[in-house]
Amino acid sequence: MKTNGLILIFTALSFYSPIKTIASGGGDLINYYSGTKRTVLVEQFTNASCNPCAAENATFNPLLLQNVNKIAVVKYQVWWPGKDPMYDFNKPPVHIRAGLYDVSGVPHTDMNGKDFNISDFDAQMVDNAATLMDTSFDIESWEKKFSDNSIDATVNVKNKTAISANEGNALKLFYIVTEEPILYSAPPGSNGEKEFYFVMRKTLPNGDGLTIGEKQAGTVSSYNFNYKISDTIDIQNLKMVIFIQNISTKVIKVAATYVPKWVEYITNSCENDPTQLGPIEQIGLGNGPFTYQWSPANGLSNPTDSATTADPAISTKYTLSTTDFSGKTVIDSVYIVKDSKPVSAFSYSRGKGSKYVSFDSKTSKNWTSCKWIFHDGTIINSTPANTITAKSYPSYGLYDVKLVVYSTCGTDTISKQVGVWATGINDDIASDKLKISANFTENQDLTIHTEVQQPATFGIKLFNAHGQMVWNEKSAVFPTGKSSKIIKVENLKPGFYFVQFVFSDSAPYTLKLVNVR
Repeated sequence: MKTNGLILIFTALSFYSPIKTIASGGGDLINYYSGTKRTVLVEQFTNASCNPCAAENATFNPLLLQNVNKIAVVKYQVWWPGKDPMYDFNKPPVHIRAGLYDVSGVPHTDMNGKDFNISDFDAQMVDNAATLMDTSFDIESWEKKFSDNSIDATVNVKNKTAISANEGNALKLFYIVTEEPILYSAPPGSNGEKEFYFVMRKTLPNGDGLTIGEKQAGTVSSYNFNYKISDTIDIQNLKMVIFIQNISTKVIKVAATYVPKWVEYITNSCENDPTQLGPIEQIGLGNGPFTYQWSPANGLSNPTDSATTADPAISTKYTLSTTDFSGKTVIDSVYIVKDSKPVSAFSYSRGKGSKYVSFDSKTSKNWTSCKWIFHDGTIINSTPANTITAKSYPSYGLYDVKLVVYSTCGTDTISKQVGVWATGINDDIASDKLKISANFTENQDLTIHTEVQQPATFGIKLFNAHGQMVWNEKSAVFPTGKSSKIIKVENLKPGFYFVQFVFSDSAPYTLKLVNVR
């Protein structure tokens, strides 16, 4: 169990933990947001060299700023009619969102996924749009900011009603980082504008969003995003926008927006690693006895004691209400950031006939560094910022590859045997790991000969010269060492045949044979 002191967010009177007060991991900070109110999403497509855009923004921006407590705003700076460095900063999401709304000219504005005329925009229009929004989603988010301005964000989405597979596949979660204001000393484009608001800087994980999928009612789903704020962005001007959209109908189901309020936090807690909160020494309250109430109670060993053990399933804000004998109550909060254990996974690819293989660890989860270990003892270290590594092999064959991923919550390892050989006909596959050959016997039986260092399972397909498959065995098992397998195929005519060996994690290998009888 992890025993740590508390880093507290003061809402009334501070309380003190005699265990240990930590310095929040060298300047790391956290922001917490929880919202259930219906917020209207406004998306605008504009350009710094578009004269009509400048004219519209002169009127529209003040209206947007007057309604920031009711609306979430994202402005996408597009690539036409002229120069715009804010478009150049992050191009792909702009193209995806403009394509979704069939934007053919700017300025173009959508409210909750529908095109509208800004001349009709006022507070009443926003209120009317809010009343039509879905109320079946709650959003909670955490942003953990490190001293190098990298951010680890977690978004928890609770769906109060069930979501079918068809609807869930169309529902996408978007996490967007905007900046405002962006102030230029000279206009960056040709329309004279020097002040820009609500500008999209990052769309995570990309412009396509994350699929919500089929969910039972009451499900809380957690999504993680990792990114780093560019040195050219003023981190004090960030504003987060989170929304769920049905990309088939374009309807916005729920939206949220907030300015991060960075505060210190308790040290990270890993899965199945409880954290002790307290005991608490009261300062400033009256005489006891005291009563204590932690909320929520989820994950707590005793929610009515000054000292409790917390092991929440997800990152959680806990609030402690302390009441003295006279009935006076103070309330304080503490954040526990829950990190998941790392999960190792990788893919690989290569060109036809190539002995140069590219490996990618991007499918691994919750990791901060990794180590590739190859058959010849070569070790390559990497990070999430550089997931791709490569290896050149001396000859075709079957090779061991191991990937170990690390985080503050532990390690995880995956090992694979990677087939490295050409995909042409009768290419040499011989290696110290795997040797395969085949021939037809006098009885027209197909005989497969193997020599492997450990038991191997792969598929076997036989094709005639016309490409017709005449035999298929999906999982043929071969024991360690040398062995032969006889396959009886009836009514084979004389001529050319192709036997293909199908492996689960590498390209197939094909031999050309002749049946002379």
